Amino acid sequence: MLAVTAASLFDGLGGELVSNPVVLMRGKSIYKVGSRNQVSIPDGTQVISLDGCTLMPGLIDCHVHISRDDEANYILLELRETSAFRALKSLVHAQADLNAGYTTLRTAGDKGCVDIALKKAVNAGIVVGPRIAAAGRVLCVTGGHRDGYFAPEVKYEGLAIIVDGAEAIRKAVRELVKLGADWVKLIVTGGVVSPTSPELQQMSSEEIRAATDEAKRLGIRTSAHVYGAEAVKAAVKAGINSIEHGVGIDQEAADLMARNNVYLAPTLRGIYDIITYGSQAGVEAFAIEKAKRRWELCTKSFETALKTGVKVVMASDAGGTCLKHGTNSRELELMVEAGMNQVEALLSATATAAELLGMQEDLGTVEEGKLADLVAVEGNPLEDINVMRNVHFVMKGGQIILRKGEEKTHENSNK
Repeated sequence: MLAVTAASLFDGLGGELVSNPVVLMRGKSIYKVGSRNQVSIPDGTQVISLDGCTLMPGLIDCHVHISRDDEANYILLELRETSAFRALKSLVHAQADLNAGYTTLRTAGDKGCVDIALKKAVNAGIVVGPRIAAAGRVLCVTGGHRDGYFAPEVKYEGLAIIVDGAEAIRKAVRELVKLGADWVKLIVTGGVVSPTSPELQQMSSEEIRAATDEAKRLGIRTSAHVYGAEAVKAAVKAGINSIEHGVGIDQEAADLMARNNVYLAPTLRGIYDIITYGSQAGVEAFAIEKAKRRWELCTKSFETALKTGVKVVMASDAGGTCLKHGTNSRELELMVEAGMNQVEALLSATATAAELLGMQEDLGTVEEGKLADLVAVEGNPLEDINVMRNVHFVMKGGQIILRKGEEKTHENSNK
């Protein structure tokens, strides 16, 4: 048996911290949780003392690209990379996210379905990495945001499967499920870093419905890259489970999302970091300009969704343009700056995210019987969300992944 103690615990069940907590674990699962005057530590138990730290559930990032490097010209880079090289990069990136406290990742599209391969390797115990809910390659129509934009002579198998029409989409969904995808991601509109109009709906409502119906029938969920209120409404009406980005959400769209239990993965950093770091990173000028024109709308859309009661999940877009793996929690800071309180921000990366992934029976809160995914940060994130950068301890399924500083380890004895 193993016990972890800390200064306080955010258990994901509410807004109050538990003082002087004890979390007892047996194997991969949590056995008992409570304050030190409620939970006795059996003799012979190994005790890890995280003095001055706040303990919390393992964090969940609902939008990452594990095969990408945050580079500006990722398509040109991918033309030079073998699938084996991308797989090795993906492991390094996923481990960086894990060391930042993110024990579970939902991927949002990776070339060659390397995210599915890495998920299988982690689950088989071949490598150490975060738990992965994988999307594989995204589905995109001809000329869509994730089409390669090369001359016809260039043969390029990119991030997307290019599909046109309902039957092609149904077949692509089946292919992804065959490979082991847990999610299907649709590219519904244009975007910022491609030469497309972000608000232009590219995938038809009929095509979206074909994907959501097929995915639901096969037991998996769907997400959609969407900008613009009208396209958000179309995706929600067609049965999508989560909206990625959602820049342009108006009151009507937010109401529709809330009524249909559709989650928002806002990825505020996706625009903010292009504006902040794009020029020095070599991002094309048209993309930086598009990002600048949409930042105010981005935060306004987020506020509208939040006030309407739309369920919001933490989604860093790590690996995307200018978005480094391992710096995921910067997204939490931007969410707080845009109007979320600290409790809501932490829930977006724990209990609410677990619910979106359908993993709430095992993850998202620190409770008896759940998997022993634990993270400790120095300080109190309910007072200062920035302390989420200071991760001192990470445990996934009872396995210690990261320990920093001078945490004390001893064997408990009442003698």
